[in-house]
Amino acid sequence: MNNSISKNVITGFLTYLAAGLLLSVPASAEMIGLKQGLEKINKNAVTSEQNKGLIEKQVAVVGTNLGEIKKSKDVLTNHKKTISGELVKNSEAIKKTNAQEKEITGLVEQEKAKIAAEDKQVQQLQGLIDQLKQTQQQRQVVITDYQGQLAAVTQSRTQWLERENKIKAQETENTENLRKIASDETEWNQKRSEYEKDLKKWSQETVRTKKVKDTFQGLVDGK
Repeated sequence: MNNSISKNVITGFLTYLAAGLLLSVPASAEMIGLKQGLEKINKNAVTSEQNKGLIEKQVAVVGTNLGEIKKSKDVLTNHKKTISGELVKNSEAIKKTNAQEKEITGLVEQEKAKIAAEDKQVQQLQGLIDQLKQTQQQRQVVITDYQGQLAAVTQSRTQWLERENKIKAQETENTENLRKIASDETEWNQKRSEYEKDLKKWSQETVRTKKVKDTFQGLVDGK
Protein backbone atom coordinates (compact mmCIF):
# COMPACT_ATOMS: atom_id res chain seq x y z
CA MET A 1 0.00 0.00 0.00
CA ASN A 2 0.92 3.71 -0.41
CA ASN A 3 2.65 5.12 2.74
CA SER A 4 1.94 8.80 1.78
CA ILE A 5 -1.82 8.20 1.53
CA SER A 6 -1.82 6.44 4.91
CA LYS A 7 -0.11 9.48 6.46
CA ASN A 8 -2.79 11.84 5.02
CA VAL A 9 -5.54 9.61 6.39
CA ILE A 10 -4.01 9.75 9.86
CA THR A 11 -3.64 13.56 9.66
CA GLY A 12 -7.26 13.98 8.54
CA PHE A 13 -8.47 11.67 11.28
CA LEU A 14 -6.64 13.72 13.94
CA THR A 15 -8.19 16.90 12.53
CA TYR A 16 -11.61 15.29 12.69
CA LEU A 17 -11.08 14.42 16.36
CA ALA A 18 -10.01 17.96 17.17
CA ALA A 19 -13.14 19.34 15.52
CA GLY A 20 -15.28 16.97 17.53
CA LEU A 21 -13.68 18.12 20.74
CA LEU A 22 -14.45 21.75 19.90
CA LEU A 23 -18.10 20.93 19.28
CA SER A 24 -18.39 19.05 22.54
CA VAL A 25 -17.41 22.03 24.68
CA PRO A 26 -20.32 24.58 24.77
CA ALA A 27 -18.56 26.84 27.21
CA SER A 28 -15.78 27.47 24.63
CA ALA A 29 -18.41 28.27 21.92
CA GLU A 30 -20.04 30.84 24.18
CA MET A 31 -16.66 32.48 24.87
CA ILE A 32 -15.92 33.05 21.16
CA GLY A 33 -18.17 34.85 18.80
CA LEU A 34 -20.83 33.13 16.78
CA LYS A 35 -19.06 34.19 13.61
CA GLN A 36 -15.81 32.62 14.55
CA GLY A 37 -17.62 29.52 15.70
CA LEU A 38 -19.45 29.28 12.40
CA GLU A 39 -16.23 29.67 10.46
CA LYS A 40 -14.64 26.90 12.49
CA ILE A 41 -17.67 24.71 11.99
CA ASN A 42 -17.54 25.35 8.24
CA LYS A 43 -13.85 24.55 8.22
CA ASN A 44 -14.54 21.44 10.22
CA ALA A 45 -17.23 20.44 7.77
CA VAL A 46 -14.91 21.01 4.82
CA THR A 47 -12.16 19.11 6.57
CA SER A 48 -14.56 16.30 7.39
CA GLU A 49 -15.70 16.17 3.76
CA GLN A 50 -12.11 16.15 2.60
CA ASN A 51 -11.20 13.47 5.10
CA LYS A 52 -14.21 11.48 4.04
CA GLY A 53 -13.08 11.70 0.42
CA LEU A 54 -9.57 10.71 1.39
CA ILE A 55 -10.86 7.80 3.45
CA GLU A 56 -13.09 6.70 0.58
CA LYS A 57 -10.11 6.81 -1.75
CA GLN A 58 -8.09 4.89 0.80
CA VAL A 59 -10.88 2.33 1.12
CA ALA A 60 -10.90 1.99 -2.67
CA VAL A 61 -7.12 1.69 -2.69
CA VAL A 62 -7.27 -0.84 0.12
CA GLY A 63 -9.92 -2.77 -1.76
CA THR A 64 -7.82 -2.71 -4.92
CA ASN A 65 -4.74 -3.72 -2.94
CA LEU A 66 -6.68 -6.50 -1.22
CA GLY A 67 -7.86 -7.67 -4.64
CA GLU A 68 -4.32 -7.66 -5.93
CA ILE A 69 -3.19 -9.37 -2.74
CA LYS A 70 -5.88 -12.01 -3.23
CA LYS A 71 -4.76 -12.52 -6.82
CA SER A 72 -1.15 -12.73 -5.69
CA LYS A 73 -2.19 -15.04 -2.86
CA ASP A 74 -4.08 -17.27 -5.30
CA VAL A 75 -1.11 -17.29 -7.64
CA LEU A 76 1.25 -18.02 -4.78
CA THR A 77 -1.10 -20.69 -3.43
CA ASN A 78 -1.24 -22.36 -6.83
CA HIS A 79 2.49 -21.90 -7.16
CA LYS A 80 2.92 -23.46 -3.71
CA LYS A 81 0.90 -26.46 -4.84
CA THR A 82 3.02 -26.67 -7.96
CA ILE A 83 6.16 -26.32 -5.88
CA SER A 84 4.89 -28.98 -3.46
CA GLY A 85 4.24 -31.31 -6.40
CA GLU A 86 7.64 -30.54 -7.84
CA LEU A 87 9.22 -31.12 -4.42
CA VAL A 88 7.52 -34.53 -4.27
CA LYS A 89 8.75 -35.32 -7.78
CA ASN A 90 12.17 -33.98 -6.90
CA SER A 91 12.24 -36.05 -3.71
CA GLU A 92 11.31 -39.17 -5.70
CA ALA A 93 13.95 -38.31 -8.28
CA ILE A 94 16.52 -37.87 -5.50
CA LYS A 95 15.52 -41.23 -4.04
CA LYS A 96 15.81 -42.75 -7.47
CA THR A 97 19.21 -41.16 -8.05
CA ASN A 98 20.33 -42.30 -4.59
CA ALA A 99 19.29 -45.85 -5.46
CA GLN A 100 21.04 -45.57 -8.83
CA GLU A 101 24.11 -44.13 -7.15
CA LYS A 102 24.12 -47.00 -4.65
CA GLU A 103 23.65 -49.53 -7.43
CA ILE A 104 26.35 -47.98 -9.63
CA THR A 105 28.69 -47.72 -6.64
CA GLY A 106 28.12 -51.42 -6.02
CA LEU A 107 28.83 -52.17 -9.67
CA VAL A 108 31.99 -50.07 -9.48
CA GLU A 109 33.13 -52.04 -6.44
CA GLN A 110 32.37 -55.28 -8.26
CA GLU A 111 34.42 -54.16 -11.23
CA LYS A 112 37.26 -53.11 -8.92
CA ALA A 113 37.15 -56.55 -7.29
CA LYS A 114 37.25 -58.15 -10.74
CA ILE A 115 40.20 -55.95 -11.69
CA ALA A 116 42.02 -57.00 -8.51
CA ALA A 117 41.34 -60.67 -9.29
CA GLU A 118 42.45 -60.15 -12.88
CA ASP A 119 45.61 -58.42 -11.64
CA LYS A 120 46.42 -61.58 -9.68
CA GLN A 121 45.78 -63.63 -12.78
CA VAL A 122 47.99 -61.27 -14.77
CA GLN A 123 50.77 -61.72 -12.20
CA GLN A 124 50.37 -65.48 -12.39
CA LEU A 125 50.31 -65.36 -16.17
CA GLN A 126 53.32 -63.05 -16.15
CA GLY A 127 55.19 -65.60 -14.03
CA LEU A 128 54.19 -68.32 -16.48
CA ILE A 129 55.22 -66.10 -19.40
CA ASP A 130 58.62 -65.46 -17.79
CA GLN A 131 59.03 -69.20 -17.24
CA LEU A 132 58.04 -69.91 -20.84
CA LYS A 133 60.49 -67.26 -22.07
CA GLN A 134 63.24 -68.89 -20.01
CA THR A 135 62.25 -72.27 -21.46
CA GLN A 136 62.31 -70.74 -24.96
CA GLN A 137 65.83 -69.44 -24.32
CA GLN A 138 66.89 -72.92 -23.27
CA ARG A 139 65.20 -74.35 -26.33
CA GLN A 140 67.02 -71.80 -28.46
CA VAL A 141 70.32 -73.10 -27.06
CA VAL A 142 69.20 -76.63 -27.90
CA ILE A 143 68.14 -75.49 -31.38
CA THR A 144 71.58 -73.94 -31.89
CA ASP A 145 73.16 -77.24 -30.89
CA TYR A 146 70.82 -79.13 -33.19
CA GLN A 147 71.62 -76.72 -36.00
CA GLY A 148 75.30 -77.44 -35.46
CA GLN A 149 74.57 -81.17 -35.57
CA LEU A 150 72.38 -80.63 -38.63
CA ALA A 151 75.19 -78.75 -40.38
CA ALA A 152 77.56 -81.60 -39.57
CA VAL A 153 75.02 -84.18 -40.80
CA THR A 154 74.40 -82.12 -43.94
CA GLN A 155 78.13 -81.93 -44.59
CA SER A 156 78.44 -85.66 -43.95
CA ARG A 157 75.52 -86.36 -46.29
CA THR A 158 77.14 -84.17 -48.93
CA GLN A 159 80.32 -86.19 -48.55
CA TRP A 160 78.39 -89.44 -48.76
CA LEU A 161 76.53 -88.17 -51.82
CA GLU A 162 79.83 -87.26 -53.45
CA ARG A 163 81.17 -90.69 -52.52
CA GLU A 164 77.98 -92.28 -53.85
CA ASN A 165 78.39 -90.40 -57.12
CA LYS A 166 81.97 -91.61 -57.34
CA ILE A 167 80.91 -95.17 -56.54
CA LYS A 168 78.12 -94.94 -59.11
CA ALA A 169 80.65 -93.65 -61.61
CA GLN A 170 82.91 -96.55 -60.71
CA GLU A 171 79.92 -98.87 -60.94
CA THR A 172 79.05 -97.51 -64.33
CA GLU A 173 82.66 -97.87 -65.42
CA ASN A 174 82.84 -101.35 -63.94
CA THR A 175 79.57 -102.32 -65.64
CA GLU A 176 80.96 -101.04 -68.90
CA ASN A 177 84.15 -102.98 -68.32
CA LEU A 178 82.16 -106.11 -67.46
CA ARG A 179 80.13 -105.60 -70.61
CA LYS A 180 83.31 -105.30 -72.59
CA ILE A 181 84.81 -108.31 -70.84
CA ALA A 182 81.63 -110.26 -71.41
CA SER A 183 81.76 -109.26 -75.06
CA ASP A 184 85.42 -110.27 -75.23
CA GLU A 185 84.63 -113.50 -73.41
CA THR A 186 81.84 -114.27 -75.83
CA GLU A 187 84.15 -113.48 -78.71
CA TRP A 188 86.92 -115.62 -77.33
CA ASN A 189 84.52 -118.41 -76.50
CA GLN A 190 83.37 -118.32 -80.09
CA LYS A 191 86.96 -118.38 -81.22
CA ARG A 192 87.74 -121.23 -78.83
CA SER A 193 84.78 -123.13 -80.18
CA GLU A 194 86.01 -122.55 -83.69
CA TYR A 195 89.53 -123.41 -82.67
CA GLU A 196 88.30 -126.56 -80.92
CA LYS A 197 86.39 -127.51 -84.07
CA ASP A 198 89.49 -126.86 -86.12
CA LEU A 199 91.60 -128.72 -83.58
CA LYS A 200 89.24 -131.70 -83.70
CA LYS A 201 89.21 -131.54 -87.44
CA TRP A 202 92.92 -131.35 -87.72
CA SER A 203 93.36 -133.97 -85.00
CA GLN A 204 91.22 -136.34 -86.97
CA GLU A 205 93.04 -135.35 -90.10
CA THR A 206 96.34 -135.96 -88.35
CA VAL A 207 95.20 -139.40 -87.22
CA ARG A 208 93.97 -140.20 -90.71
CA THR A 209 97.10 -138.83 -92.26
CA LYS A 210 99.24 -140.86 -89.88
CA LYS A 211 97.29 -143.96 -90.71
CA VAL A 212 97.76 -143.30 -94.40
CA LYS A 213 101.39 -142.58 -93.79
CA ASP A 214 101.80 -145.70 -91.74
CA THR A 215 100.07 -147.70 -94.43
CA PHE A 216 102.22 -146.31 -97.15
CA GLN A 217 105.27 -146.68 -94.93
CA GLY A 218 104.44 -150.34 -94.48
CA LEU A 219 104.04 -150.82 -98.09
CA VAL A 220 107.36 -149.20 -98.71
CA ASP A 221 109.06 -151.14 -96.00
CA GLY A 222 107.51 -154.39 -97.31
CA LYS A 223 109.06 -154.05 -100.71
